[in-house]
Amino acid sequence: MLEYITFLISLSGVFFGFILSKIAKEEIHMGRKYLFWMKKILLIIIILILLYFAKNYLYLFFGIILGFILGIFVMEYLFLGIILIIGLFLNKNILFLNSSLVFLYGLSYGSLMKFNFKEVIKLVLLFLVGLLLFKLNLSFLIGLSSGGLFYKFVKKDV
Repeated sequence: MLEYITFLISLSGVFFGFILSKIAKEEIHMGRKYLFWMKKILLIIIILILLYFAKNYLYLFFGIILGFILGIFVMEYLFLGIILIIGLFLNKNILFLNSSLVFLYGLSYGSLMKFNFKEVIKLVLLFLVGLLLFKLNLSFLIGLSSGGLFYKFVKKDV
């Protein structure tokens, strides 16, 4: 039960980031580049933590390639949802570490994005697709999420 509450709290970072952007418009405008760099640094930390736990490097390699290609077409919250599922397999401490990093990423993401209802629907649907991947190999899931997040890291955006 605690794991589901952890999922909800970690994914609510986008919502709190949106509220923060509405409350502090001028500060968000001035701190835009810092929030951008916060997103990039958090992505690298998440990727490095994930790669540490990979066991089967062949599955990891194919997962990274597929994740990089999928990263072109889907939002990063699919991969962040997969990361939360990976935390269930590994350890409760890793789940809480991943959840806190996803929350912080969502806080900066929500502060920078232009909020509309379609984005919310995409976030929910992508997280549900991540739940469908629950039975795949753990190293493949690590590679998939690492590859997708790496694409989001190298992509130019603001």
